Amino acid sequence: MARGFGALATAREDIDRRKAAGGGDFIRYFRLGAGETAVVRFLEEGEDVACGWVHLVKVPGRSFPLQVPCIDQDDEGRRNLGKDCPGCEQELDLKFRGKINMIQRDAPIQEKDGNTWKTVGFDDAVVVWDVSFEVLQDLQEKDFDYKGLRSRDFKIKRVGEKFDTKYFISPADPDGGPQPMSAGDKELEADKYDLNELTIPSSYESWGVRVEKKDEEVTPKRESPFKRRND
Repeated sequence: MARGFGALATAREDIDRRKAAGGGDFIRYFRLGAGETAVVRFLEEGEDVACGWVHLVKVPGRSFPLQVPCIDQDDEGRRNLGKDCPGCEQELDLKFRGKINMIQRDAPIQEKDGNTWKTVGFDDAVVVWDVSFEVLQDLQEKDFDYKGLRSRDFKIKRVGEKFDTKYFISPADPDGGPQPMSAGDKELEADKYDLNELTIPSSYESWGVRVEKKDEEVTPKRESPFKRRND
């Protein structure tokens, strides 16, 4: 444990670095603009992909609603089990969403300049992709076809905007085959985000409290529909 207030300066530098690069207590989400392409390395596959039903909670001053896991569901995504849930009681919108850690190649590194953020460089960074049910279905196919999402780098391209958006996912190197993770990738993977806070329902009393943090142990407990097919 650090001692003395002199450690605050060092800690602030590390927090700022992690905030920009995608680690620490700040979750960095994967973002693509219309027509943009990124190369990524998925850090979960198969049954380790975290997903479930979430209520959309609108927050004043926030562009996008918070996604709060519905309490009335089980580990296999079944709903209407009779469990008390504030989101269900308030009849908040409900969607099935997935969360997956990725290493984004040459991700933009940003620093705050006054009230704005500016890009100061590019480097590989851990990000979380918040995906729809349709994208989850596509990832399930890729997971099966390429013997695991972690087997190689993939290219993601976004086409369209807002509600008319489509993501195209394909191997970054179509002829490259499976590629082991580099030592640098493994170091980044060790710092990936704990997705439990984003996907596992809290208690009724603490429901809706926003928590975004990363723990050292990363073991998503929700069972994923990405079960290996035998056909």
